[in-house]
Parts: sequence; structure tokens; C-alpha cells
Amino acid sequence: MNALADIHLHLYGSIRAEDFLGYVAHRDVDWTPFETAYWDLYGRYPMMGDILARKRKGDPEAAGEFKRLFVFGDDEAGEFRRFQNKFMLLDTGSVLTEYLGDKAKLPAFLDEWIHFLRRIATSQKQEGIGYAEQRLLLGKRFPEDHKRESLLRVLRAYSELEEPGFQGRLAVGLDRENPWPNWELALGPFGHWLTGIDFCNWEEGHPPKDKAALFGEVHEFNRRHPERALTILYHVGESYQDKSLESAIRWVH
Repeated sequence: MNALADIHLHLYGSIRAEDFLGYVAHRDVDWTPFETAYWDLYGRYPMMGDILARKRKGDPEAAGEFKRLFVFGDDEAGEFRRFQNKFMLLDTGSVLTEYLGDKAKLPAFLDEWIHFLRRIATSQKQEGIGYAEQRLLLGKRFPEDHKRESLLRVLRAYSELEEPGFQGRLAVGLDRENPWPNWELALGPFGHWLTGIDFCNWEEGHPPKDKAALFGEVHEFNRRHPERALTILYHVGESYQDKSLESAIRWVH
């Protein structure tokens, strides 16, 4: 049987609901940011504290209720804010909320990443996936030196996960305002596990033409290092509120 390939995965979007529920069930989490955003979208509160308390007591229905909040489904289709709300659940329950640029807490956050990365890889192998390319975006809450340390740790983890029949790779999301500092990770010792640079999330105010110089540098890198060439990934029409479909197509071109 031939191995499968999945080339558009998001690191935190690949976490199974049961794995994340088990992770947060015994953590002291302030769910206010997620619950407030959920109220703004749906006009009701998700009652995370109640769900987790029932989970700890062994209520079999708690896992199903959590999964409905966690997994993106038909009820959320067509609304980017609802899609983002699923990420906010992950964001709020993560050690990221405790980190917020504090260097002393960065190791705990990186340990969380690696914990889930390994669980995800185990699930992928069980599903017959032989090649998995994850996407990962570090936002403005990360100072540049923290971003570099974090990405190097993740790339090192991918190198340790590799085995006959399974390859994990990373496409790194870059800051639309200042993408330069981290695309050069491809030049480093773990650059072999980096396959592309990605521009995603909110795109308003950042037309692709502003990245022409960077794209030129990437093409030159690819010319010099064809064995480690980087793909350029550019999301268009994902968040837009100020563009027509025709305008989004023009941005693609």
C-alpha cells in the first residue's frame, strides 16, 4: 500500500479534540477571551468551565460537547471570524496565553508544541500518511529572537521524527509587515525540513506587490540551492472584507 501525502496541514489545526481536551482538563485556564468572542458571534456562552468539570468527573457527554466547540463544521462555514474563533479556543487553552513574550516562559510553550507535534505525527503514521507538511505562523506576540528560537526547535523536532516511510516538513508563516527576518531559516542547519514560506491570516492592507523584493530573493535562493528550494505560498481571499471575488483573483495573478 502506497503512503499518503498531506501538504496543507496546520500544526495546531491538526490536534485532535480528545488530545486537547485531555491537555486542558487539568490546567487552570481563564477562558474569558474565547467565551467573550463566542458570545459576540453566537449570542451565547460556551460554558467551558462546566464542560471541563464534567469531563473531570467522567461525564461521557462532556467530550462530545467540547468536540462541537473545537471542530470546524458546517455551522461555521462562510464566516472567517467563526473560523478564527476555533483557533481562539486553542489559543486560550494553550501555554501561549501565559507566555506573551516572557522569555522565561518560552521553554514551557515550546514543550507544548513538541508534545502536540509528536502526537500529531503518531496519528498521521497510523492513518498511512508518509509525507506531512505543516503550516505554522508566529504572530506579533513573539519577539523576533523568540520566533527564531521557536522555529529552530520545531525544525529540529521534525528532524528527530523522520523515519523510514515518514517525513514531516514545515512551511513557515511570515509576518506580512516584515517578512525578512525568518525566511532565511532555510540557510540554517535544519533548513532541509523547511519547504516554503507562507503568507496567511489577515491580508487587508498588504498587497502582494509589496513583497516583490522578497520573492526575488527567494527565487535567487532557489536558483543557488535547487535541492532545498522554497515554495512561496500566498493566501488571497481568505479574510477579505474590502475586495470582490474579481479583485481577489487579480491579487492572485
